[in-house]
Amino acid sequence: MWKVHMITNFYYQVIYDYLYHPDLGWYHSYGIQVVVDSSKNQTSVHTIHDVSVCKSHAEFIARILNEENVDPIHFSDVVEDHLEGI
Repeated sequence: MWKVHMITNFYYQVIYDYLYHPDLGWYHSYGIQVVVDSSKNQTSVHTIHDVSVCKSHAEFIARILNEENVDPIHFSDVVEDHLEGI
């Protein structure tokens, strides 16, 4: 029988990226990652880079993810849906 381990303690945070694109050169960007917070340590389990060049926009999306307690399995879909709605 398979054991299913539910992720119960997690949160989303904004990360800073310094990225390169051949057409743009180097630029500052912000991503979002989901962090699993266990009693032993904190581990980033998934990161979406280059969400926005605007820190406040990335923080807004992370705040929605945290306030709505979005399950990490839906993380990419929620970010994608938000960015398509802009």
